[in-house]
Amino acid sequence: MKQPTPIESDLSNEARYPSAAQLRQLFHTSLDLICSLDSDGTFVHMSDACHGILGYVPAEMIGQCITHFVHEDDTETLASIGAAIIRGENKTDLENRYRKKDGSYITISWSCHWNERESLIFCIGRNVTEQQERKYLQAEYEKKLKQQNRQMNQMLERITDAFFAIDEDWRIIYVNQQAERVLGIKGSDYLCQNLWEAFPSLIDSECYTQYHKAMEERKPAHFTTFLYGFESWYQISAYPSESGLSVFFRDVSDQVKADKERQFNEAKLQQSNERFRLAAKMDAIYDWDISTNHLLWGEGLEETFGYRSEELQIGQWEAA
Repeated sequence: MKQPTPIESDLSNEARYPSAAQLRQLFHTSLDLICSLDSDGTFVHMSDACHGILGYVPAEMIGQCITHFVHEDDTETLASIGAAIIRGENKTDLENRYRKKDGSYITISWSCHWNERESLIFCIGRNVTEQQERKYLQAEYEKKLKQQNRQMNQMLERITDAFFAIDEDWRIIYVNQQAERVLGIKGSDYLCQNLWEAFPSLIDSECYTQYHKAMEERKPAHFTTFLYGFESWYQISAYPSESGLSVFFRDVSDQVKADKERQFNEAKLQQSNERFRLAAKMDAIYDWDISTNHLLWGEGLEETFGYRSEELQIGQWEAA
């Protein structure tokens, strides 16, 4: 293989590296700040971008110490950072606040490198104020969201109903303490699990039908059902949303038992009354209330004597 001549090597190097003129053009036309500082933190070089970013012309910054422009709350760390850079530690994403000529402050993110031969710190800085503001707003939003979640969780833990929530993929995302007590489970053991896989007995229950209907139609579902596996009656309300389903429920086994007993007793009483009515119709029965002198005349007497009770007075009955 033919070796390049010295002239060819020089031409190759020139093609690889920018010329001094190109570097000067880059220095003066870059939209990012390009500057150098000595070991004392004094600006030695400053690109023209400082005017668009900070409002100063380069001559107003060259010869000035960096602390003259940095926010007072950010100056304490400058000395240690500068010492680390001079020791050979390259710094990237180094952020601090700078005072503009109009008195306002912006945040600049720096990348810094120490040049031993020149005894200078070379830096490139970019205005990241908007990004910082977005980060701040995002952090505030997340802070408020966490606070709202805490308040919501506290409310859900205070309610007397058992409660759990599932997402649009039927994954369990929340179980309150009352639900743990009612079902006899530990909620954290079921978080992120599919509801139907975690509780397969629900697939054959009314819950499966009602929950799917609520999700599909985006309408609340209210029902009472017996759940095998838990061996209890539950009163359930399921509320759909874009993010899933919120389910409130309570054990109403005692209430259902009491209702069934009441219905049974009412049926027995009705049956007993019907038997008495039939017996009274067949036999001649009357009732005389002496205190009010009021006479009740059964159907049997009515058929036997041909009089209705309201047609007779006690005197007539005695005469008869």
